Amino acid sequence: MGVDTKADLENRATYLESSAHSNMAYYEKYGFEQKIDIQLTRGPKPIKLHIMVREPQAVAESSKRKVGQL
Repeated sequence: MGVDTKADLENRATYLESSAHSNMAYYEKYGFEQKIDIQLTRGPKPIKLHIMVREPQAVAESSKRKVGQL
């Protein structure tokens, strides 16, 4: 079972931090939305981090039964 499925079953949001703007479209395909950008000060050049959140998705009843059987 994937982390996203487990989070959905527990009705929990998931989040990630990405330092690559080019990855954002990939994460959006999986339901993540950009919430805010932050600057991580480390070394001489700050690193921009894109904070993304995926809200829990509805899970089909058949999926819930399959998980309960594990």
